[in-house]
Amino acid sequence: CALNGSEALLCSALATYADACQEAGVTLPPWRNATFCPPECSAPNSHYEPCMTACPATCLDRLAPENCSRPCVEGCACNSGFVLSGGDCVPEAKCGCVFQDRYYSEGESVVTENCTSRCECLGNGNMTCSELSCGPEEICKIQNGLRGCYPAGTATCHIYGDPHYTTFDGKLHHFQGACNYTVVETCDNSSGSFRVTTRNEHRGSPSWTAINSVALTLDGVHIALRKNRIVYINGALASPPETPLPGVTVSLIGRYVQVTTNLGVQLQFNGDHELFVRVTEKYKGRLCGLCGTYTGTQQDDFTRPDGVVVSDFNEFGASWRVTDNEWPCSTTILPPVTCTPSEQLAAQERCQILTDR
Repeated sequence: CALNGSEALLCSALATYADACQEAGVTLPPWRNATFCPPECSAPNSHYEPCMTACPATCLDRLAPENCSRPCVEGCACNSGFVLSGGDCVPEAKCGCVFQDRYYSEGESVVTENCTSRCECLGNGNMTCSELSCGPEEICKIQNGLRGCYPAGTATCHIYGDPHYTTFDGKLHHFQGACNYTVVETCDNSSGSFRVTTRNEHRGSPSWTAINSVALTLDGVHIALRKNRIVYINGALASPPETPLPGVTVSLIGRYVQVTTNLGVQLQFNGDHELFVRVTEKYKGRLCGLCGTYTGTQQDDFTRPDGVVVSDFNEFGASWRVTDNEWPCSTTILPPVTCTPSEQLAAQERCQILTDR
């Protein structure tokens, strides 16, 4: 009565009771029939048994029933000549393959680590592999549980104002150094190495700085983006659009000078204070500098060149200073100017227009 006459719940309770009895060694007569709690074995090549082995034969272990010491259970058993492959009953000749200590059903495929080959199970233990390589705009990664070659995502480091840095992993800091600094570089010895540096300068106050110029070095080419969108390539004045290397272009896009490379690195500099550095996902975990490490976490963004992670952004920023005889600078970093109470109030009133929305 408590179940409002639900036959499904009654059958579920009786099945649990029957399982407990069989677990205790009690032999049960068939208690299901076509009209009362009918057995459900809809999977092809299977049938219902009230007392079947608890260790059915599988493609991996055909002798499992013979070595089973557990009491019988009710369930769906594979028909004669069929064994379990995953959750399906298949002919013994159609069993799958064991590859790298894992079982794969017939027709199932897998991409090996680093995406160097794709292997397919042809059945009955026959695993065939073919060479695989990701395209230039792809990386090897796991997506939706499957390893393969997928389009590489991108990450952006944004530097703007006086200056503010948003790292590839989204950490915000406000390093005010007035020298030449490594914004981002590859920190391993693999292919596709590059380096981006910025010269910072004081503008009207000794307590804050802004970008003066940006430099990209790769494959022996030095591209300098100066104030007012002036471009130098290997020390010579250039007039965009330019192609200093195959796959590397320098062009004017709107109010930005843009450098695009086939290495998966792009720069956009407005010739004043704002810089975007975009990299593809293939650089994940391979970068360092003021733009952080691009590891997917902000915890290690303040990593110095010696690999030590620090908490103070001034210590972190100063550690990435680049010696530059053409850019004399003071390494002293003054604390930011504090606002007077009246200035603070005036700023809050102006910002309220946005913050109250």
